[in-house]
This record gives sequence, C-alpha cells and structure tokens, in this order.
Amino acid sequence: MYRGTGAVLNNPDVLASLGKRILIVTSRTAGERSGALADVRAVLNDSGISYSVCDSVRPNPDLDDCLAVADIAKAFGADALVAIGGGSPLDVAKIVSVLAAGMKASDLSENVSEVPALPFVAIPTTAGSGSEVTRYAVILDHKDRSKRTVAGDPLYPAAVFLDGRYTENLPLNVTRYTALDALSHLVEGYISNKATNESDSLAIDGMRLFGMAKNALVNGKLDHNDRTRLLDASHLGGLVIDITRSNAPHAMGYHLTYVHGVPHGAACAVFLPEFLRFNAQAGGEKIKRLLEALGMKDMNEFEDLVISLLENDVRIADAEIREMIPVIASHSRASNSPRPLAEEDLFAIAKRSVGNRETSL
Repeated sequence: MYRGTGAVLNNPDVLASLGKRILIVTSRTAGERSGALADVRAVLNDSGISYSVCDSVRPNPDLDDCLAVADIAKAFGADALVAIGGGSPLDVAKIVSVLAAGMKASDLSENVSEVPALPFVAIPTTAGSGSEVTRYAVILDHKDRSKRTVAGDPLYPAAVFLDGRYTENLPLNVTRYTALDALSHLVEGYISNKATNESDSLAIDGMRLFGMAKNALVNGKLDHNDRTRLLDASHLGGLVIDITRSNAPHAMGYHLTYVHGVPHGAACAVFLPEFLRFNAQAGGEKIKRLLEALGMKDMNEFEDLVISLLENDVRIADAEIREMIPVIASHSRASNSPRPLAEEDLFAIAKRSVGNRETSL
C-alpha cells in the first residue's frame, strides 16, 4: 500500500511495472473530479505505457456492466487494469480482472480461486467501500432484486494508493453516505459472530478515526485531516469485513438500493441503530466499547448521528417489508449476527428502521 499526498506521482514504478497495455476503469466523474486520473495519466505518459480509459462504470453495476468492460479490455489487449473511484469502479475492475483473463461469467461465484487474473491497482476516491483491500466484489442481482457477491483471492489488488486529496472534491452528500458505508463496515464487523481479535482491533481503530471526523461530517466543514481520517477509517473497515464479511444491515440495505435507489451507505446505515439494540443482549460490552471508540455516550447519540447523515427519511409499507424479509433471511450476511435473527426479528428491525410511522409492531 502506498499512502499520503502525491502517492501515485511519488511511486511511478508501481504503475510503470504493472503492464504494457493498461485499461483505466473509472466512472464519468470519479477520475476527473478527484484528480486521480490526471496523476495516473501523467505517470503512464512519462513511462511510455499504452493505456485507454473506460469511464462508463455506473453506480451499482450489474453483471452486464462487467461484461461490457471486459469486452473493452479484451479489444484493447489490456494486460493490466487501474481502478479509480468508489466501490463500483473498484468492484467492476475486480470482476473484469478475471473475465478478461478468460473466466466465464457462469463460473463467477463466492469462491473464485486459482484462476488467471489481470493484475490491477486500486485507487479509491471515496471514503466508504474499503473495496481496495477486500477479496469481494458486489454487483446487482436482478433475480432477487438485491445484490450478489463474487469473492476470491484473485480479486485482491496488486497495489493500493491512498491519498485523501482524491476525496476533497466530493459533494457533501456523497461524502456523507460513503462515510456511512465505512461506519457500517466497522460496526457490522465488530458486532459479528465471525469477529476475531484482529478484526476487533482494526474496527476500534477505525471507529476512533471516524469519531474524530464525525462533527465535521455533520456540519459539512471537512478539512484535509478529516478527509484523511475518513479514508483511513474506510480502509480499516475494508480490512475488517475482509475477515468477518458484512452483516445483516448490508443484507437489508441491498433492497433499499435496488428498489428505491437509496445510496448504498445510507441504505445499510439506516438499519444500524436497531441492529445494535437487538444485539445488546448478546454483546452489551462490545456495544459499550463501540460507542466509546466513536466518542458517544449512548445508543440515542449513535442513532442521532446516523439520522443526521442520511439524505432522506425512507419509509416503506409493511407489505413490502414482509416481501423482502425471506430474501434477507436467506442471505449469508444475515447469519453473522451474534444474536440469531429469525424472520420476525428481521421484520421488527426493518419496521422500526424504515416502516411507516403511523403503524406499530
């Protein structure tokens, strides 16, 4: 990992040695707005490396998006990739790295192993997904109106550049809901039956960093130090869920994103307060340490923070909640809760989090 202001420009040999024909995978705004694309272009131009830019990645991509980028990579003859952006470009690049190397789309699974993959470098431009350090890639699943995961060691990047400068031009709303994604990773990995001593230590460190930046997130006045703290917290969150995977709030949030277009981080975080309250019986001491790390006195303060960072107050009908529960219950992430979640428990958490206020349980 290469970290700090100017990390890409200060370490040109990393990109120069990556390959001879590089496809840069990004979105229509991430690369240009962040300044990361300009830095990568400068290094590749100085090194005489051939490259092409694919800036067609959209938020919440699906398999067809990955296949389209893989076709572009093959047509260009790419032997390496550089991914610039938030979770969507990074996850697309992960899947393209194996598709462009010959894997069939039908073989994509949660256990991709010992297959050829193009080497790629990850350059996050949001402080949220932590995808730059995980073996997971998440794309839309139209069948279940949710999301699916492709996972395996070949999906790890060859190198990562972390530069808080690349997040400084993000709109405030994007800064907030990507930060909520990072918070979700830290909290869900810490309150997990798959947590380890290592993941707990990483999560506490990440939540302390998040806590140091939380007031700036709320008042919308973030300086470079705040941006860097959030990027580091996001990175730590990625390391946490690479060990534990995410948890029930992610499984629940996928529905809000797919059906209602709620940004991913917000869609997950809206369920965090009730998820923590549900698990208080099974992990009260851990929840106390979690709140202390964030610099909070109680769950009400935690909930107030989440609410203050959400763009909209999303409310859905009981019938829709009932419809989404079986899909959530069957999701592997729902089984990571320390206190087991029955379907009625999931319904209660969802209803308290996003149910219509005029009805009661």
